[in-house]
Amino acid sequence: MIVRKIFENTADAEFVREAWNVPNCRTVLCTIREVWKDGQLLSCEKRYFVSSLDAQVVVPERFLEWVQGHGQIENRLHLIKDRWGDDDRHVLFRPGLGEIWSALTD
Repeated sequence: MIVRKIFENTADAEFVREAWNVPNCRTVLCTIREVWKDGQLLSCEKRYFVSSLDAQVVVPERFLEWVQGHGQIENRLHLIKDRWGDDDRHVLFRPGLGEIWSALTD
């Protein structure tokens, strides 16, 4: 069984905005994914996010849907590009060309 939880924190958003220079941060999110089998916790994964959306307007369940949707994009699109397009195997030897190549092929 997989259990997903999300926690919003608007109080720390000001600290993130000021200390880490994230200008539009209005909400800090923590997602927890627990995998249980036969009553025993097998794994627990925490991930943190910042959002420019106001937590008073967006319900936590919607934030969780967006986080899961982002993971689907990573798994479906980027995995295919890496595997079939061999994006990870391309080697450039001149300094600066890696960033240009990455922008052109993304």
